[in-house]
Amino acid sequence: MIRIEEGVRLAGIRSELVLGLLIADQVFGRYEQECVITSAMRDRGPEDALSLHHVGLAADLRTRDLPGGDVAGAIRIDLSAALSRDWDVVLEEDHIHMEFDPKRG
Repeated sequence: MIRIEEGVRLAGIRSELVLGLLIADQVFGRYEQECVITSAMRDRGPEDALSLHHVGLAADLRTRDLPGGDVAGAIRIDLSAALSRDWDVVLEEDHIHMEFDPKRG
C-alpha cells in the first residue's frame, strides 16, 4: 500500500505520475516493503533546475527504511524495468526519484 508522508502535495500531479506510482507500489510490494511518497508536486526551487516536480510529473520515494544490502538498488532496477523508457528512475542518497520525461526521436 502506498503511504503519503505528511505535507506532501498531490494536487496537480498528472495521470502519468499516478500510474507510475501504482507501478512503484507493486515493485516495493515484491520486496515486502512499503512505498512511501516523500515529495510530489512542489514549486520550482534552485535545486529543481532539471526536475519535473513543479509540473506534476515527478515523485520521490523513501529508501532510508529499506533493509540492508542493496534492496534500494534492486527496487530501482526493477522499477525502471517496469516503466517505459520515457521514465527516469534515479537512486539518490535517501530516496528514489522517478519522473515521466518522454524522450524525443
